[in-house]
Amino acid sequence: MERPRLVERLQTGLAGKLTLIAAPAGFGKTTLVSEWRASDASRDVSIVWVSLDAGDNDVARFWSYIITALDQIEPGVGATALPAQQGIHTSQSASSQPLLEELERANLFLTALDDDRRWYHYHHLFAEVVRTRLTNGMTAAAVAALHRRASTWYEAANMVDAAIDHALAGIDVARAAYLIGQIASLAIQKGELTTLLGWLDALPDDLVRANGELATYKGWVLILMGQTERAESYADAAERGLAVDTTTAVSRGRMLSLLGHLALRRQDSAESLDLATRALQLVGTTDPIFRSLILYTLIQAQRLRGDIAGAIQSMREAIQVDEQLGLSLTPMSYIAVLAVELYWQGRRREAVALWRFRREEF
Repeated sequence: MERPRLVERLQTGLAGKLTLIAAPAGFGKTTLVSEWRASDASRDVSIVWVSLDAGDNDVARFWSYIITALDQIEPGVGATALPAQQGIHTSQSASSQPLLEELERANLFLTALDDDRRWYHYHHLFAEVVRTRLTNGMTAAAVAALHRRASTWYEAANMVDAAIDHALAGIDVARAAYLIGQIASLAIQKGELTTLLGWLDALPDDLVRANGELATYKGWVLILMGQTERAESYADAAERGLAVDTTTAVSRGRMLSLLGHLALRRQDSAESLDLATRALQLVGTTDPIFRSLILYTLIQAQRLRGDIAGAIQSMREAIQVDEQLGLSLTPMSYIAVLAVELYWQGRRREAVALWRFRREEF
């Protein structure tokens, strides 16, 4: 059923900064926007569509979705944002695609998320009906088995976030732990700390503590979220879990980086310097985000030990790593502190040059 009056109101709303469509579930909000999108009124309007669910309650993830969507209509806007994927990916087989398009035209529970009709999502009400039917009509074991199958499918489609969610829903904690370990560094790099901590918190705590890599990731996430006291016990667990001969160099390097940062918090600059230096050698260039974290610990430890030249050299490398990652992490406070140190040492020209720092010139 067409609703020209509402479509006209949507078009009028373009004169403002924001138009909010508020109505209870099932009242046709998505259908109305789709109708307006297909009308002549929106022909000259650039449109992107971002669909969110409860699992996207993460500031970094939300903005990465928004920026990536905007990049479709204004290339370059999302130059530093990693691709974000969501929705239900459907194969382009001869049998499934026409059926999906027919369901969409008939407004039967499906909404296309892109113009190529490759990604769809269910209407929220229908999705809820399916979930309720699934819960009422199957045993808990059968539901868990379906979640595990979905997790395997999502992993094969390189949609690890969804694979983790389904592994957790299917109470397959071993699989969830494996998948979290595969994506943890990337989640830290993307700033999706809330999401990563949620996954780790969903695992049995004794499993996390027994797994040196997961304990390391949880310790670092807690530090980055300002919960340093909680991180201490996970650092101890990481050290115990990664004390075996089968530990990889990179995993041990990540663990030492955690210990080094906590030593710095205790004002033990000598131990912090030693641990960070060893961590840097072990991580190498394999994990850029952890190399960046280690370098920032190293900068502070070197400064506290009076090695200003070393701290500046570490800062140069940290900036290079950040640029490779497409990030901008170098705190100006580090530059300010080092500049002041140089000034009080009588190295005023170096202090001024450092304060006038520009990435392309440093």
